[in-house]
Amino acid sequence: MTTEVTPELAEAIRRGYDRRDRTNMAPTIAYFQELLAQHPYHSVLVYEVGGAYDTAGQEQTARGYYERALALGLEGDVLRRCLCQYASTLRWLGRLNESLAVLDRAREQFPGSDSVRVFRALTLNEARRPDEAVAELLTVVTEHADATDLGRWATGLRGLAQWLADGRPEQHRTAHPGGRRGTGARWPRPRGACAAGVVTRAPGRTPRPGTVAPISGGVMLCRSVRARRQRDVRAVRRFAAGADRGHAPAAPVMGRRR
Repeated sequence: MTTEVTPELAEAIRRGYDRRDRTNMAPTIAYFQELLAQHPYHSVLVYEVGGAYDTAGQEQTARGYYERALALGLEGDVLRRCLCQYASTLRWLGRLNESLAVLDRAREQFPGSDSVRVFRALTLNEARRPDEAVAELLTVVTEHADATDLGRWATGLRGLAQWLADGRPEQHRTAHPGGRRGTGARWPRPRGACAAGVVTRAPGRTPRPGTVAPISGGVMLCRSVRARRQRDVRAVRRFAAGADRGHAPAAPVMGRRR
């Protein structure tokens, strides 16, 4: 068993990718199979064969090669890529818990990897854990805020990501060393998050459309939008009821009190 990739072998792998046609993967599979036959038990080539089957949509076959490559031993960037692809294959096969376990291992070994976070978000979403999935993606985006036009929103979105990852805690403040303004407290919804469409909830209350919790001071619940919509609905109903009775009522005035 070896993981060493000589310059000659690296060039051979590159040629395989250069010739690859994603719409017809059979030649690529045959190419990497032949390369593996020349270097039996080479874990990197076992991984490459698995990747070729994976691209061809043959997930069950790819899974076997990924597991074999991991058992033979991989390291560095090849290990990261194999773990991500293996987890993705497990996701396609519906083995979501196993996929998450692989990605948890990848996160431990590559804590700063964006690719691990993205693949983990895909599996979390498939597992119907959308808050955690969004949290992963928000973390990726905000860690590269300079490459976007997020600007100052990035700070609020980082806090939102943590709030979602923590399961939307009800408490407005939780003890957190080095918190906001040195107070030792941290808000689940940090300043600026409202621009990203965040609606916070008051303790013990269910959030409603138009509900806003301010950052400082007491909790203020503003239901003006919801109340206006209810008035509009009542006005339309009165108009329709009058028409049904043969009357010619005045058209309802929408958006304000009558």
